[in-house]
Amino acid sequence: MSRDDDKDWKEYLLLKDSLVLIDCRNADELSSRGKIEASMHVPCRITDDPARIVADLDLDKTSHILVFCAVGGRAHRLKTALLAAGYENVRNAGGYPAVKAALDAGGGEDSNDASSSSTCAAL
Repeated sequence: MSRDDDKDWKEYLLLKDSLVLIDCRNADELSSRGKIEASMHVPCRITDDPARIVADLDLDKTSHILVFCAVGGRAHRLKTALLAAGYENVRNAGGYPAVKAALDAGGGEDSNDASSSSTCAAL
């Protein structure tokens, strides 16, 4: 699989309350560019071993998980590690700007209601 985002990732936003959003950007990126309130911060630097990071997670392996970073590369690495660890429903949304825009637009629906941006389960 390429490091490209999964084309169907926006469908996961429709799951709202059962969706786990994982932001794997570094802390300084969250400070400078913003954070999605309902997301779980699981930093995965390019030098980190994603398998070790995944080993520390305590999530249901059947959870619907949407992973994102700045542009998609680190999210791809984390997604690959999650799948290798037995997580069944993982999508790479690519970068933060796309996820933020989709949530602000109504979370995968044709809606202008931005209130859905805080309804994801996580955390």
